[in-house]
Amino acid sequence: MLRLQPLARKAKISRLSKKADFCDLIFDYRKQAKACRIFLDCLKANGGSYTRREFMQFAKDFEQGKIEPGFTYSIKNFYAKIRRRLLDLGFLTFDYKMDYDKGDKVLVYMPTIQPIPTWRGPPGWSFSRLSWELCRLWNEEWKKKK
Repeated sequence: MLRLQPLARKAKISRLSKKADFCDLIFDYRKQAKACRIFLDCLKANGGSYTRREFMQFAKDFEQGKIEPGFTYSIKNFYAKIRRRLLDLGFLTFDYKMDYDKGDKVLVYMPTIQPIPTWRGPPGWSFSRLSWELCRLWNEEWKKKK
């Protein structure tokens, strides 16, 4: 569960600068943040979506150290920590996407661009400001993809 207090503490220590990493903000531990960063980079490299089968294969390869040499992350923790948090916060969705090769709809995990005002966020360090900052960083993450 993401608690507001650690996020606010990180934000006040100037973590929400231009160089702030989205994964470092939403995860308390370095290994979780690194696993999230690797997952997001692989998701971008895969065209921005994973089917259930591809997702499970990614998790298996991650556990065996095939994704990044010298770094492993268990399937159980990947599903329980990384996947669950991204789904709960609404940054990742599991929804239908049109597969034009097969002419059919396929269930995939894909990022959700957050509908926020781009010119400026709410004032102060309120919950709405922190949410806006997270969404801004997430949207910038996927703008980098293109």
